[in-house]
Parts: sequence; structure tokens; C-alpha cells
Amino acid sequence: MPVKKAKTETKPRQCKTAATAKLDNAFAAALAELEKLARERIDKAKDPVKVGRDTADQIRALADRVEDELIEQGLTLTEAYDSHDLIGVGLGVL
Repeated sequence: MPVKKAKTETKPRQCKTAATAKLDNAFAAALAELEKLARERIDKAKDPVKVGRDTADQIRALADRVEDELIEQGLTLTEAYDSHDLIGVGLGVL
């Protein structure tokens, strides 16, 4: 008599805690508010194209600063070392 195998397929676990979900919701709300403010600024401008491009440039500059800071933090968490003919990378501990 054949034996039926149980489904062993598991769903990936989500590691979000309540605090992380609230932070994500708050961040999404902040982004929505930023978009609303930018659109209002553009709608009220005498030259919407110029103001829109300026606003987009400012948002890109902010995103670039955040990305640069993350890259810098990532570089400071790693350290390279050289032992004559071998080069290695180790993680620094804070």
C-alpha cells in the first residue's frame, strides 16, 4: 500500500516585527507626504517645469547623500590586510 507523503514545502518566514512594520509604514507615509509637498510646490509655481526639475534634483541629491553614507559605513566596517603574498578582508567589530 503506497504511503502519501506530507507536503514539506514551507513558506519563507517574514522577519518583520511589529516595530519594523510600523517603521516601514511611517517611512512610506513620509515618502507620500514628500510627494504631496513636491506636487503642491510644482502646481503653485509660475514655471512648473523649472521648479519640478529643481525639486527632483534636490530629492536625488538627498538620495545620493544617504547612499554615500551607507557606502562609507560599509567600508569602515571592513578592513583590508596584506600579508606579503595574500590579501584578505576581515570584518571590523565595533
